[in-house]
Amino acid sequence: MARSVVVDAGFFVALLSRRDSNHRWAVAQAERHLPPWHTCEAVLSEAFHLLGPGGAPAFAALLRRGAVLLSFDLGDHLERVLRLMQKYSSVPMSLADACLVRMTEILTDPIVVTTDSDFRVYRRHSRQTVPASPSGENLLEEARRPFAVPSLEAVVFESPRRSTALISGSAGSSLRSSGDRGHQRLRPPAVAPRRAATA
Repeated sequence: MARSVVVDAGFFVALLSRRDSNHRWAVAQAERHLPPWHTCEAVLSEAFHLLGPGGAPAFAALLRRGAVLLSFDLGDHLERVLRLMQKYSSVPMSLADACLVRMTEILTDPIVVTTDSDFRVYRRHSRQTVPASPSGENLLEEARRPFAVPSLEAVVFESPRRSTALISGSAGSSLRSSGDRGHQRLRPPAVAPRRAATA
């Protein structure tokens, strides 16, 4: 049975921005853990905010292509999520992180693909470590490996269910620093011609 791959906003930002310091890692993770990926509305809100107007179209295209599954209803798990946020208030734990940790408690064979080291602090089911890819050590090792980063227009991941073209449009957006958890916000990209993805 395929793993339940849970992703956070940092993964989306790194995947869609070639200038993000974790871009190469994100592309490698996307190839290793094929879509569709599980996430929640709180993560989508964070990702749209971090990507800004320049990155929103590419992210919207990703959602329209069915690469992301909204697999969590906060209303059904509100008390557990609030308890997690209270427990890790010193970190602090965001609503999105709490939802993702809760998702690892309810999904089958979960793994979290994240750039956030806080997931090494969080615990699921009170005492279990949160399965995440990769660990900090692996992330460093991943960054040292030679890796040819393709234009994201051409990144197509073959899935047993379907071929999913992740994004279309310009991938070479320039960035400016953002103060939110070390992520960066996209400037509006130059307009680039659309190109049809091939399976």
